[in-house]
Amino acid sequence: APVSSRETFHIGNAVLAACEDAKHQLFEIAAPKLGAAVIQLETRDRKVCVKGHPGKEIGIRELFQPPGFGYALTKGEIIGKCTFVLPFIPEDPETGQSEKIVAYYSYSAQAVEVAVDVETGEVKVLRSAGCFDAGTPINPKMCEAQIEGGIAMGIGSALYEEMVIGNGVVLNPSFVDYKIPSAECVPNRENIAVMLAGVPHREGPFGAKGLGEGVMIPYPPAVSNAIYNAVGIRIKALPITSEKVLQALKVKEPAKVTARLAL
Repeated sequence: APVSSRETFHIGNAVLAACEDAKHQLFEIAAPKLGAAVIQLETRDRKVCVKGHPGKEIGIRELFQPPGFGYALTKGEIIGKCTFVLPFIPEDPETGQSEKIVAYYSYSAQAVEVAVDVETGEVKVLRSAGCFDAGTPINPKMCEAQIEGGIAMGIGSALYEEMVIGNGVVLNPSFVDYKIPSAECVPNRENIAVMLAGVPHREGPFGAKGLGEGVMIPYPPAVSNAIYNAVGIRIKALPITSEKVLQALKVKEPAKVTARLAL
């Protein structure tokens, strides 16, 4: 499950290796019964089979039935174990460069359509479309839901969420003053499009990479660019509040905006 940007990649690789460890233990039990070496064995249809020898097989359940159950009595349960640590190359202290400093890079493209009220400065996201590279999606539906959740979070960081600090104290510590997007601030489901690139990563479990919180990173710049395309103002400090938008409009067209407000 892509609950964190690292979880599927790191835990997934650990789980795969732990399964291989458990399978190896299973083969060690089956090998003498099949008269074959461990390396010759594979699993298929809930059986341990000898590669290249059709019919030379034994059911996994049979390995733990009398007289085979003695294994469980002497060695206990089969438990696969693995600690996954991705090797990396530290950066060169002179150049700050490295051939492999991280597990993977994530890529995304985000587009939004916004409406800007030039009299109040309010910005509303009308439509949203995003494509994300999560490698091979392990659970495509959950990945899509993660992206949709990231849209709401991205709108929050782009337009609403601001921590106000004075003399080292947070002045808006509750949701009364710390604004987050509500359901009406997020586009309707029919106005949201999400896509997955589906490019396998060579070191990921089944080709997967992380998704997690990365889906909200491209959202603020997409919203900022959409505002610029709509009304020609560029705001570089988040969140892009109504007050900032209105002030920027006044600076851009003071006479025109003043006339509008006087109507």
